[in-house]
Amino acid sequence: KSFERPGGNVTGTHCAVPAYPQLKAIMRVLPDVRVIGIVYTGGEPNAEIQVSDFKDEAKKLGLEVLTSTVTKDCKTIEEVARAAEKLAGKVDVIAGLQDTSIARYGKGMINIASANNIPSYATLGQLLPEGALFSLATDFMDLGTISGEQAVKILKGDARAGDIPVTTCRTFSLIINISAAEKIGLKIPVQVLRTASEIIR
Repeated sequence: KSFERPGGNVTGTHCAVPAYPQLKAIMRVLPDVRVIGIVYTGGEPNAEIQVSDFKDEAKKLGLEVLTSTVTKDCKTIEEVARAAEKLAGKVDVIAGLQDTSIARYGKGMINIASANNIPSYATLGQLLPEGALFSLATDFMDLGTISGEQAVKILKGDARAGDIPVTTCRTFSLIINISAAEKIGLKIPVQVLRTASEIIR
């Protein structure tokens, strides 16, 4: 019925990183950011919800969000690149969220960002080796621990599954790609590097 009270015999965890901590991470890594560009799959409910949340939270923080979409049947890096190109020159960072097309073809977004000296952010940590600059990613060990705690409550009879909120991580992993930063001439604040969970060189 809802994440707070799922009802029935269902509960669990999900790996989505909430919009607010993502935006705060973007602001820490890029203190001068004012406009965020998001490339996403138009018509994909998962992507649409994330973008809506991003816009709502960004507004509270005084940030602007511009978007560019790819089609639901996107099958190429080139289509993602064309969508990203529409944002070049208008945004301070280009972002890809947890989105099927970006997961598969996000390299197109990263290539355009790099070619235009624009930092690229990806919720999916798998895009960091592809050249994305940074990510606030799910800590799957933490997520597994939460799932285990839920299971113990149910098995011990301390709670019914449907009464346990569906939740996500308590902590997230900030991953920074130093070589991607160097490629676009960006200096990451030292205090950010010190608190990063992982640095890719």
